[in-house]
Amino acid sequence: RHPQATRRCPERPGASATTSATKMPIIYAVVASGRRVVCEYATSSGNFATIARKILEKLEDDPSETRRSYSYDEHVFHILVDEDETVFMCMCDHEFGRVLPFQFLNEIRKRWHNQNRPGSALTVSFGGQGNAFESVMRDQIDIYSGQLGDVPDVDQMQGQLNHIKGVMVDNIEKVLDRGEKINLLVDKTDNLHQQAFKFSKASSSYKRQLWWKNTKLCLMLAGMVCLFLYVIASFACGGLTLGKCRKGPDAVEAADPTVP
Repeated sequence: RHPQATRRCPERPGASATTSATKMPIIYAVVASGRRVVCEYATSSGNFATIARKILEKLEDDPSETRRSYSYDEHVFHILVDEDETVFMCMCDHEFGRVLPFQFLNEIRKRWHNQNRPGSALTVSFGGQGNAFESVMRDQIDIYSGQLGDVPDVDQMQGQLNHIKGVMVDNIEKVLDRGEKINLLVDKTDNLHQQAFKFSKASSSYKRQLWWKNTKLCLMLAGMVCLFLYVIASFACGGLTLGKCRKGPDAVEAADPTVP
């Protein structure tokens, strides 16, 4: 077993009593290139370094999954495999869950790549880059274990998730309400269409009634004009039979002796 696997977390100035007395949820972390351990850090002693190396050997046999977890007694090994086959692993208490360990591994991966730009070789020696990266791993373990002020608060995360859930539920309710309004608008449109059809039908019927009324009025006026002309003709032609007008001019001359 590598000497770094069993070393205890160095005490930090001003916080030694709290850090050493409190059990850390993240017990062990390691960065490896394939099977080669590049950097590792442990907060307590144990055989987890040996188990981690066995897991690294197992990863080469099944490299398909980039995220996985292995249970070991009351602890869980969480593993994150990068595209360049760099392995980031940590061992945590079982009660620590899965969200924060993988957030921790993502942070370690980001900081690792920031210090190992493309083109630079990984330093396997613990006196080189690996040893320099130990302090980064230690600080991140302290942060995610709740030993520093910048702690990813699970309750705060749960509150944010509940807030997001509330927003989603509110949006769904608005969509459903909008759907109900759309259905109501469709119903109103159908009612307007039916009313428009009824109005068109009623207007056509009313138009026919007006036409018949106008026609009857015209016929009545024509009859009255004819009757008026007939009355005038009756006075001019000597009666209702229009006798004078029907006999002709010769009959009128014979009947009148004054005519020469």
